[in-house]
Amino acid sequence: MSLYCNIEDLTTESDVEQKFIIKFLNEEYPQGCSYSSMDILTKHRIKSHIIGKTNPKQHYPDYIITINGLPVIVIEAKKPGVNVYDAFSEARMYANELNSKHPHGINPCKKIIASNGEKTIAGYCDQDKPTIDVDFEDMKVGSIKFTELLDFASKKAMISFHKDLLKQIRGDSKFFRPVGQIGGRNAQNSELQENSFGRTISLDYNHILIPESEEEYKMIVENAYVESKKREQHVEPILKTIRAIKLPSIDDYTTLISSQDTKPFFNGVEGYVDKKDKRHSLILLVGSVGSGKTTFIRYLKNIAVDKQLDLKNAINWIIINMNPAPISRESIYTWLTEAAIDKIIEQYPECNFGNKDFLAGLYADKIKEFENGVGGYLRQNKVEYDKELYQVVKDSITNKDFTLKCLLRYIRKNKKQEGIVVLDNVDKGSIQDQLLMFQVAEWFRNQYECLIVLPLRDTTYNMHKSVPPLDTVIKALVFRIDPPDLLTVLQYRLRYIYRIEKKDFEATNYILENGMKVILKENEHLEYFKYILNSIRQDELIKKIFYSITGRDIRSGIELFIDFCKSGHISARDLFSIRATGGEYAISNFSMMNAILRANRVFYSDMESKIKNLFSSEYSDDWVDPFIRVDILKWLDNMKNMSGASGVKGFHKAEELIKDLLILGHDEKVIVREIVVLIKNKLIISESQSDEFNGADLIRISPHGMLHIYLLNNITYLAACSEDVLYKNLDITKKISNRITDKSGSRHLSRACVIYNVEDMLNYLKDYRDNYLSTPKEVMESYYFDIYNLEECFNALDKMKSNSKVTLDIEEKKRLYPEGTEQECIVTAIKEFGLFVSIDFEQDGFIPKGKISNYNPEDYSITDIILGRVIRYSVEHRNVELGFIEKRL
Repeated sequence: MSLYCNIEDLTTESDVEQKFIIKFLNEEYPQGCSYSSMDILTKHRIKSHIIGKTNPKQHYPDYIITINGLPVIVIEAKKPGVNVYDAFSEARMYANELNSKHPHGINPCKKIIASNGEKTIAGYCDQDKPTIDVDFEDMKVGSIKFTELLDFASKKAMISFHKDLLKQIRGDSKFFRPVGQIGGRNAQNSELQENSFGRTISLDYNHILIPESEEEYKMIVENAYVESKKREQHVEPILKTIRAIKLPSIDDYTTLISSQDTKPFFNGVEGYVDKKDKRHSLILLVGSVGSGKTTFIRYLKNIAVDKQLDLKNAINWIIINMNPAPISRESIYTWLTEAAIDKIIEQYPECNFGNKDFLAGLYADKIKEFENGVGGYLRQNKVEYDKELYQVVKDSITNKDFTLKCLLRYIRKNKKQEGIVVLDNVDKGSIQDQLLMFQVAEWFRNQYECLIVLPLRDTTYNMHKSVPPLDTVIKALVFRIDPPDLLTVLQYRLRYIYRIEKKDFEATNYILENGMKVILKENEHLEYFKYILNSIRQDELIKKIFYSITGRDIRSGIELFIDFCKSGHISARDLFSIRATGGEYAISNFSMMNAILRANRVFYSDMESKIKNLFSSEYSDDWVDPFIRVDILKWLDNMKNMSGASGVKGFHKAEELIKDLLILGHDEKVIVREIVVLIKNKLIISESQSDEFNGADLIRISPHGMLHIYLLNNITYLAACSEDVLYKNLDITKKISNRITDKSGSRHLSRACVIYNVEDMLNYLKDYRDNYLSTPKEVMESYYFDIYNLEECFNALDKMKSNSKVTLDIEEKKRLYPEGTEQECIVTAIKEFGLFVSIDFEQDGFIPKGKISNYNPEDYSITDIILGRVIRYSVEHRNVELGFIEKRL
């Protein structure tokens, strides 16, 4: 018996395939080759080719081993008794046919294996005879021949071969970025002068646009809150829940479980929930990150509850920022207890632990217990009595759990207020972090008899609401917080700023980026922001970009708007156009696109931009791969309407994506790295909501990712990408670099510069992809995922070129006849005001008499040869204006 089966088990070709060969390929080394299913193409997926010259026939093998899409081993299976050497010959011919599809000298499919079960042979495609011959009895660990076969065919050996092949192909090739050719880091990272108007909104009113403190939030909910019917429907049931709290007397105070003893809680959350005091509920506010959960809580606190006469002075809001909280079971409980104590002390100045009378009142029960107990024996010895009493109070202070209970009781008894504890900002961590915070909230509610408000991310709740611990939630106390419209939020906050400005207006001088001094009338610079907002509303693409970048995250959207307003790509020229047209002017799509793509940078950077470069790649990879991101997103986009393993539409296992992309020739490590990058930048949504990656994770394309696919037909986006792509061709790199630094006659971001840069990039990428190593169409009979062919990018370029013919013609003339160059001309007409000439018999030129010393028309004849120096290309006259150097004989 071999490692895999008995020889009697092998009677058909299918037996040899399934009981012998596939086990040999799948078993972990040293029992087998360690290949996964992703590495093996089976015959129903393999494309047939014509092999043999004497008797040509269509043929496909039983298996092909691929490494990152490259076919590296061809395997033939035959039933026992069939000539295995004939099978080896067929496999050799098939491998050579595959190799012929690759560039000269590149032969990835070098190795052949053929087996009929009884005998397994292996060798190379360029040799008639096999180099390894293993009988069935020798297919076992420890056999020299079996070890030789493993060393020949194992995944480890083929990965090493694949790396060597890539090094051979790459050779000494170096890759360059156009921006990398621009001086040092300061030059590459150069920025425009910020738009001075936009800067004011950031400096003067950031606290209104992006509130941080409780006072700032109060100001927003009182003056710029965007109401919604959905959110208003939540108010009454929440108020009802708050009213259900019975203000307890001192007799209600009971001792609960110690915060140090948390194990019983986690051994049976359900038990604790069943025993909970129904008065003290846990309210879940469910919504996406940045959807307005924090603002809604402040609305409840400062508006909704304050309007209720019975609640206004009966509630104490203990809002704890959980951002700095340690996310570990070992420390979160103590941290939260201490944070609640600090917050109460902050809200109630009379809670002064440096005041003896306060301590006596706070720990009155403990002191009374001491006096009625062991303290009674010390009444005759005041020194000892005070010493023991001091220890009692000190131990009480040290016991944070006990201290927080005493503080809450103090507030209930002395202030007649019930505590509502809000665990704010817990929705930014991973799913596991959020579920831990839910458990912590339940513990706190039970431990300290408080009503708890817990914001939770919607995706976490949706995916886990039916399983522990979220299955214990009272569904009636789950409130979904849908974000208000981003542009409406901006509109409300600008209106509030407008009212403040009108009240406190002082004439203001501004120095624009062009150096011009401007005196603003009342609220005029706020009109500027209003018109920017209108420009965004009116431009469907820009509006779509704003919504997709920010998703449902309103805070992120406001930050984007501030950066947008500050960008130097929105110029003073736009301000005066707004003034001149009485607000009818709309900022150009091109300017707004560059403000989003580049913020305030001169040159585009994938690392710095919220819009990512889908053709980005890493120099350090074995093979620079500019298509990995676009192929990932295209795959997910194709699958967005299909249900994956979870049954949820659009969510698919990452390992399925990886398997398909390996076939296209992408490296597994690169695929995984770029999936993580796209998750971090919100182009992909991960079910785990974690930066940690697992192949079993469910992922789907996000609206932001779909936007990036849409932008592949946007010329402004493509032009930005062209500046930050790695090019193997230094000539192309320098051409683009020269254009964006105004060294080639084309001004950076001019129409001609944009067209030429995109054209160079797309032609390079097409050539790169056409010569890419992976040739799935030659290996596979069918595959449902097509290689991205740049068609939509070329369509966008062609459209731009057809709309820019005149501009391109002018730019071509400027390129052919650069300023300052000498040109030999022939005189075609002689006038009193100068000479008309022809350059190369193709281009008209003119030398004005002012450029000719002592000009006399009679000194010149038609067909005279003149040497002139180019002054400029005249767009108006469509000719080259020259200066006179000399007349040639």
